[in-house]
Amino acid sequence: MITINTKRTDGLKGAHYIEQFDSVHEALTVAIGNQSPKSSNSSTVSDWNGYTRSLEGAVKLGYEGWADVRPEVERQFGELETQIAEKLDTMFTVFNNVVGGCVDVGTYLSGRPDCMIDFMPEEQDRMGRVVKIVVNLTASAYVTGETLKKRGIVACALIDAIHKLGVGVEIWAEMAISTKFDKNSDVYSALVKVHDSSEMMDINNIMFGLCHPAMFRRVGFSLLEVSGWEHAEELTRNSYGYPAPIQTQQHVGADVLVDRAQDATGDWDKDPIAWVMSTLKGLGLLGGD
Repeated sequence: MITINTKRTDGLKGAHYIEQFDSVHEALTVAIGNQSPKSSNSSTVSDWNGYTRSLEGAVKLGYEGWADVRPEVERQFGELETQIAEKLDTMFTVFNNVVGGCVDVGTYLSGRPDCMIDFMPEEQDRMGRVVKIVVNLTASAYVTGETLKKRGIVACALIDAIHKLGVGVEIWAEMAISTKFDKNSDVYSALVKVHDSSEMMDINNIMFGLCHPAMFRRVGFSLLEVSGWEHAEELTRNSYGYPAPIQTQQHVGADVLVDRAQDATGDWDKDPIAWVMSTLKGLGLLGGD
């Protein structure tokens, strides 16, 4: 874990304290090392915390990976596949060859053997590219666990689509908390790298990190409880602060932001497939209109 003391990058006043974890595994290890857990280890078991019974149970699930929502991710990607296939632009280099798809009449009449026209697919700009995504896991208490799961599933469908287009993906989960319901207040970010583009895609690990309510409401709470942030002790005696919008866009160099579930509007909430498609197009990964 590394800590970064900086200023808010959204043009507002207030300090920004980042605790950055290189993997979900590292964040889980720090969370379970909490010797005096508070709300992170609540005995309440409900949809709100993903029906986990304890901090230990949530961490165990995180270590093992969570595949329960995989069928829903696959269903959404299945709906995307046809639309993606229709939108892909494949560019070709045209050249003369002794075999090919059609005849170059002029060359044929001249008696040359390379009188056929052949086509070679060109490598697209997306090859070798890495898309960086930040998902804000923070949510107010009134936001249901089901809503958090739904938001995560949409994010996973987007990630799955990008990956299957042959584009690298770097995924970060941010838990952004402010001291007050005030745009100029100090902000804390627990920033967790969920996936590095150099790694094999472990979708079960990614689904826990982005979809499971306990990632924020148990693991995230525990990270705040053990944090070195100057406001952490006071906040964890009370309400655990206020959800803040994503703060690490510039720090990560993010291309895509999936912000707080309570801020969901338009396609993201009403038509997830349309949101994924528009995001892919906005990234320049799809051609066509």
